[in-house]
This record gives sequence, structure tokens and C-alpha cells, in this order.
Amino acid sequence: MLLFRASEILYVCVQTYMYMHLLCIFRSWCLWFRMYITYLLHDVLIVIILLIMIILYIVCVGKCGGYFGNLVMFLLLHFKSEFLIKLHVSNHMFLIILRRRRGVESGFGFMVSFFLLFLVLMFLALLV
Repeated sequence: MLLFRASEILYVCVQTYMYMHLLCIFRSWCLWFRMYITYLLHDVLIVIILLIMIILYIVCVGKCGGYFGNLVMFLLLHFKSEFLIKLHVSNHMFLIILRRRRGVESGFGFMVSFFLLFLVLMFLALLV
């Protein structure tokens, strides 16, 4: 189960990377610049949503028993893997493409953040 979720998350990230790589060929500089400015807001939104879901999980397990806690964790993992990971990876891909066009390599920072995100999701999957 844990390996299946990890492979699913990895597949979504690779798929998103391919989409963003194709998009970078066709999009204009205006879109890249706009996304470069607003990507921090998206990351902050992701963190806020994750914190709300984790707090809901803790509260539901503490007060309502395991069923509601597992339901919230299910929603957290699937919502994260389907939407938030795509949004997070997409924002980082926009940033990497921008920096590469300016001559600055930032692939290492992306890989570190992706690895940390992956570890967090693996830990959350263990709780289910």
C-alpha cells in the first residue's frame, strides 16, 4: 500500500514535469514572469491547506475515533497527490525554467524540496 502510494506520487510528479517542459516551449515571457511573482503565494496556500488537514486529522482521531481520522487522511493524501503536488511541482518548474533562462541552475533546490515533500507524504501514508 505504501509503495503503491509512493509510486503514484512519483508518477504524478514525472507527468507534471513533462507537461511543464512542453508548456515552456509554447508559453510567452509574460506568463513566466507572472508565475515567477505568484509562485510563493501558491506555496503558502499549499502549506496552509496541509496544516488545516493535519489539524483536522488530529482533532478527528482524538474526538471522533479512527473512522473520521482515516477519512480525513484519505482526503489529504488523494487531494495532495492529485492537485497540490501538481500545483507545487508546476510552480517549481516555472521557477527553474525562469532561472535557467537567466543562466542560474536551480535543479538541486527543486530536487531537495521534492525529496522532502516525498518523505512527508511517505510518513503520512504510514499513518493510514
